[in-house]
Amino acid sequence: MVRTRLAVALCLCALASATLLGSRADAGTLVRDETLEHGGIARWYDVWLPDAAPATTAPAPLVVVLHGGTQSNDALESGALLELRAVADEEGLLLALPNGTSSASGASGPSGSFNWNDCRADAGPAATVADDVGFVAALIDAVSARWPVDRDRVYVLGASNGGMMAYRLALELSDRIAAVAAAIANLPLNGECRAAPERPLSVLIMNGTADSIMPWNGGQVAGNRGLVASAHATRDFWIDALGTQPTPAHVDFPDLDPSDGSTVSLDLYANGAAGAEVAFYTVAGGGHTTPSVAHPTGGAQNRDLEAVRQMWGFLADKRRAGAPGERRSGLQITPDGERTLVSKDVGAERWTITYERASGRAVGNVFATDGSPPRFVACARVAENPSSALLTFDCRVANPCIAAPCAPGEWQPAIEVSLPATFFLPRFAGD
Repeated sequence: MVRTRLAVALCLCALASATLLGSRADAGTLVRDETLEHGGIARWYDVWLPDAAPATTAPAPLVVVLHGGTQSNDALESGALLELRAVADEEGLLLALPNGTSSASGASGPSGSFNWNDCRADAGPAATVADDVGFVAALIDAVSARWPVDRDRVYVLGASNGGMMAYRLALELSDRIAAVAAAIANLPLNGECRAAPERPLSVLIMNGTADSIMPWNGGQVAGNRGLVASAHATRDFWIDALGTQPTPAHVDFPDLDPSDGSTVSLDLYANGAAGAEVAFYTVAGGGHTTPSVAHPTGGAQNRDLEAVRQMWGFLADKRRAGAPGERRSGLQITPDGERTLVSKDVGAERWTITYERASGRAVGNVFATDGSPPRFVACARVAENPSSALLTFDCRVANPCIAAPCAPGEWQPAIEVSLPATFFLPRFAGD
């Protein structure tokens, strides 16, 4: 796996110039100035819908993108992070682009100068008291209620203050997100966050050695905005917290633009808890800006690779880890392909179902988490979405009969399930 991932990273880097010279204009849709109430104030966010907007039954990955300090999501309409729109269109991603709050007033808005409450106890002029962890959790719910989101593929990506906030979310929202990518950001020395994530997840770090704002070797953030650990100490924290192998796979990226005075290398620490990984990018000679080929910003910017594409290449295969003892959905298919055995959580219940292809019926058991006796369930297939490979069933449940197995004619239906329960099954050839 490590060899494959590194080969892909090199391929992206080597092809960056040729690909990006022909990059097309944005084809998706920016839904502007959405709001939700959280913590007693109105919080603002935009949503990027990809060119091929996800169908109502096809859950899409969601990337929460966090702006830098004293910025708003307007800043994401230029610079290296703008490349996310092209990636979203290509990969079918939803992007949530929220705003932080004002350090002075505590309010948010559609544009302005905002910061994130990223755990620094000594952030000085960048300090806020907003419940940004709760806000991002509410934002994920709000976007998921309006568009179909794959809840196992929610990611956070941020730069500078937004990158530090991504670290906080990794520590305090690990039950909701699968991985984070943070650029030009270190962990705070005087932090107010929990000490370690509740569940394992993967972390990407991309920092510049010549950053005049977020010091590579640690120390005071420019403008007296708090003390931070060094880039190496930040890396080591995540390696220890996630239990990855201490010896990384190493790659030096080609120096495609020698005039930028900068080069990039990657150390990938793999095989952590639940497959967690830590990717550590060293941007030698890089300043407080994210590497990009297609979106030059001037200053000490590396122009050897497209950072956002590296980040998505890292995030794309990550899935949200289950809590210890949490039941997981799954399926088995009989060798003849005629029956599929499905295990799936439906609300607070665990459903174990046998789906018969020929009849389109599913029959099985429902187990409650409170230890009450199981019930039986019978489902009839009512719809299939060929593009997303989803089968939809209407189901009836019944109380247990006295002797098992019970014939269907002996069942006494207790209730009818109002959902239809949707089971994620592969499409069979010829269906």
